[in-house]
Amino acid sequence: MLATGTAIGPYLSILQEGKDLERFNNLVLVHAARFARDLSYLPLMQQLQQRFNGKLRIQTVVSREEVAGSLTGRVPALLEDGPTGSGSWFDPGCRKPAM
Repeated sequence: MLATGTAIGPYLSILQEGKDLERFNNLVLVHAARFARDLSYLPLMQQLQQRFNGKLRIQTVVSREEVAGSLTGRVPALLEDGPTGSGSWFDPGCRKPAM
């Protein structure tokens, strides 16, 4: 789940409801903002992360300042240049050959 600004709202609603999410082993919620102060939903995101007990990973991305615990930059550049693969916040490898 990838969102910027207030577009994170629908994903938070889905996670709060929790319906049909048991079929997923890993959930990654990426929230991008310009400044740390714009990550206003972070406390709720952290509560949801605790509720999902290791199944939900939160990754914040801040583009205009460096913030501890957040990636710095813009999402397209991070997807292109950043670390990917096993254990990364974004693993482009498809494990389902039929897809």
